[in-house]
Amino acid sequence: MSDEDLIVALRKGDNNAFSIIYKRYWGKVCNFSRLYITSDADIEDIVQQVFLKLWNYRTSLKENESFEGFLFIATRNLIFSHIRKSFNENAYKLTVLDAIDQDDDWYGVQEEMEANELREYIEKLLQELPSRQQEIFRMSRKEMCSNREIAERLSISEKTVEKHITATLRFLRENIRLLIIFLSI
Repeated sequence: MSDEDLIVALRKGDNNAFSIIYKRYWGKVCNFSRLYITSDADIEDIVQQVFLKLWNYRTSLKENESFEGFLFIATRNLIFSHIRKSFNENAYKLTVLDAIDQDDDWYGVQEEMEANELREYIEKLLQELPSRQQEIFRMSRKEMCSNREIAERLSISEKTVEKHITATLRFLRENIRLLIIFLSI
């Protein structure tokens, strides 16, 4: 059954269509969430929220619009909302790079290939940034230095460090959206 047919059935409240969609897409939603979130419980919660949102908004879905786009945007928004709610120094360090770099044995072969592609793409993106911004971001993510440590080592303020990291994360998020969509297909 095509996604379009499933969406038409889902809009009518068809539980079977919802089940098929869930089975077809839960893995993609889960893998995308793992790029940002490391806690299995939090990932499970986000996946459940995405599909609950899908069920609640089923009547407004259009069969001629990108269903995967809807799932991607819903997942992204829930992830960012989760990160904002649990924001602190440690959670701040759990970015796309940290989630990918953790426990490579966990990934299957396909996921490992996707993670490597994403790492390479992120490296290329980082090379587009000013050298100081690259240096600060790498100290934060690769060397796991705190903002204070970076500020002391580079003789700049912690606020400047924070601004550079925030700008880098914003740049990365804006530029990896399309790649993530392709990787999740």
